[in-house]
Amino acid sequence: MTGPASSADDASAAPGGRGVPSVADMAVLAGVHGPKVPSTAVRQRVAGDGRPVVDGLRPREALRDDPGDGREVDMRYVAQASRQETVRVTRWSLVVVEALVALAAVYGGVGLMADNMIGMPHDWLSATPFTSWVVPGMLLVLVVAVPMTVAAVLEARRSTWAPVVSIAAGGALVAWIGVQLLVVQRYNVLQPVMLGIGLAVFLLAVVLHRHEPPTALRR
Repeated sequence: MTGPASSADDASAAPGGRGVPSVADMAVLAGVHGPKVPSTAVRQRVAGDGRPVVDGLRPREALRDDPGDGREVDMRYVAQASRQETVRVTRWSLVVVEALVALAAVYGGVGLMADNMIGMPHDWLSATPFTSWVVPGMLLVLVVAVPMTVAAVLEARRSTWAPVVSIAAGGALVAWIGVQLLVVQRYNVLQPVMLGIGLAVFLLAVVLHRHEPPTALRR
């Protein structure tokens, strides 16, 4: 039986018996849905061999999960989706690290202020102008815990201030450990660990916000 439906089917068939993928098909194959695939940006035509050409360019390779009917998708959309996922994972990794450092700094600072409940050796103060651990505990909270807490919150909220605060928080932690090594001149296994974490926060913030799309920074 022939009719309008069969005519539409014939019109959608490409030369050589290969179907031209619709915008919806391409979105499904790329794993990108909704407004991430603007219809105005997806223009299709058929090359001489009957295979689809998207935006005037043949994709270099088909997706690994190509259904096998010759349909291909513009790999730029796949790359964009992959880049967005990388940014998301990097951001939340940074949030977790900053939050853990903030909690550790609060624990250490409060422990120092509360009559040195964490048991720091008193002779470590001999090279400092302090006679008790109260002031060092307050400085630990102000210099490390507060910046890391603010940075974690701003990163989670994707604030425009997140890059500056995260970089500053990482730098403050590195500076804190550096001052300890130079002034106190006592060494503990946690010092190189925290120094490495401070550098990691600094570098993660730089990498994250250097490659992050500008639209995400404005949210």
